Amino acid sequence: MAIKKRKDAHLCYDVPIYNHIWPYLLQSRCDSLVFYDTEFDVTNTMRFVREWNKSHPNLKTRLSTVLLAAIIRTIALRPKVNRFIANKTFWERDDLSLSFVVKKDLTEDSPETSTPLYFDRLGTFEETISIIEKYVEDTKNQEPTAEINKTDYTIATLFKFLPKWLIQAVVNYYGRKDRKGKGCPKWVRDADGLHVSIFVANIGSLGMKNAHHHHHLYEWGTTSLFCVIEDVSKRIQKDDDGKVVSSKDIMKCSFTLDERICDGLYFMQTIALLSKILKEPETLLIPLKSSDLPHFVTREEYQTNMKMTKLALKEAKKKEKLAKKEAKKLSK
Repeated sequence: MAIKKRKDAHLCYDVPIYNHIWPYLLQSRCDSLVFYDTEFDVTNTMRFVREWNKSHPNLKTRLSTVLLAAIIRTIALRPKVNRFIANKTFWERDDLSLSFVVKKDLTEDSPETSTPLYFDRLGTFEETISIIEKYVEDTKNQEPTAEINKTDYTIATLFKFLPKWLIQAVVNYYGRKDRKGKGCPKWVRDADGLHVSIFVANIGSLGMKNAHHHHHLYEWGTTSLFCVIEDVSKRIQKDDDGKVVSSKDIMKCSFTLDERICDGLYFMQTIALLSKILKEPETLLIPLKSSDLPHFVTREEYQTNMKMTKLALKEAKKKEKLAKKEAKKLSK
């Protein structure tokens, strides 16, 4: 019996008929990986950050935070990228969330932490960046004895008290429940950071440039979108006389997507929207209204549409039969 409800998502009823075959042809995320490299012009975004920090000394932000805020806004407006496949079924996530790794400092021994952050689709820019900046600052300001997070604590507890075979059994149980059942409980989703709308890796903060790194997706969890961002580079254009014509700040990003959740055109238009927001970051200061968000097709609406479609097909067949009868009469 097919599962119609999950703890973390709603069943999608607006999936084109043709797309329903993809989970059967491409049965895992590793089968469905699509890689996409792009560049964003963040010249205006960097100016926006400088002006914001001048006028908001008590809530300063950084370029990477504004980029994350732009990603959150984009996913809210383009909800099909907030979907995942489980049990060969299309689901749209209830929450709007992201994970990213934070290191206390840039040393090999410094611990990494990654915790899901949840956002309101209609939240203000201040609320969004406050969540991100607070998480970053809290992580960096932790005392050495407090550097263990939910993920670390869960793993440490498992390995301390359980034998390996039982750990594997626990992982298999929740993995199957996530893929075949009604989803993992919230404590599992909060612990692993792989049940989010998007996972972001900022390799630019590690000093890595001009690489276009890609990250794979995980079979564990429900995350269908991964983003790798590099550091900002200056792009200068000169004329034939060597005079500077333009100077832009460019950020390279690489995306990994489960291609089953949306078609290529939808994803490209989503990236185009993100690019537009980064060129016009002031739009982030305007909170979204409920009417700005795309309508989610409910089960009742889907059933009504199917009934209307069937009636339309019946009417078309009747007209076709009548037309054939009339054609036969005329031929006689």
